[in-house]
Amino acid sequence: MPGAKVTSPADAPTDAQLIDRVRANDAAAFAELRRRHRTDVTRIARTVAHGPAEAERVAGEAFERLHAALVAGAGPRASVSPYLRTMIRRGALAAHRSPGA
Repeated sequence: MPGAKVTSPADAPTDAQLIDRVRANDAAAFAELRRRHRTDVTRIARTVAHGPAEAERVAGEAFERLHAALVAGAGPRASVSPYLRTMIRRGALAAHRSPGA
């Protein structure tokens, strides 16, 4: 693509920089965080959830909670991975405790 900038991993923004941008309502920054962590989050969700559908739901809810926390000025400051892992564990535990689970 003419004029397209090629970004190397060294040029990519850090999670902390993306977090700051999400707090400033930058939707593209959250999309990048989601893209960056989606594979890991889905893999972890599959290890704690009962089935693929629950894993996808738990992973999606983890990202929703992360976004809500960041735009509220809360949540992680430097890295989202530990926060997402905690949200996945909590989501899977809640699913297991809910009636009909």
